[in-house]
Amino acid sequence: MENILTGINRNEVLKYLGYKGGGVDPETENAVKEAGKMIIENVVPRFIYSVFDIGSDGVSLEGTLFKPLGNDIKNMLEGCEKCVLMAATLGRGLKQCSGGRRLRIWQRPLYLTAAQAAPLKMSAIIFRR
Repeated sequence: MENILTGINRNEVLKYLGYKGGGVDPETENAVKEAGKMIIENVVPRFIYSVFDIGSDGVSLEGTLFKPLGNDIKNMLEGCEKCVLMAATLGRGLKQCSGGRRLRIWQRPLYLTAAQAAPLKMSAIIFRR
């Protein structure tokens, strides 16, 4: 699978960093851009999915032992006949990022984690539609 990731949603990254709106200082803005660039250059997105019929109880998935607890998923599946389970990863490419980047060593885990979360969340939202 070729790398189909062409951009990182800046607002999603900032949300994961705890920003709730307002201005962003230049250092944070640059770190978010650099982390996004590192993600795009080094990840190899992969995903797998399966489609399941929903059981008569409205929440279990036919042919599996999977039965989610709570009401959130049950409410989301209300009126549906099928459910898609998807797993996604950005791969192991970030572990090989060079240390010569502009992100300070203490910033790297925080910004890269936030930048990785954004595309995975968006893929789940798009897949749900």
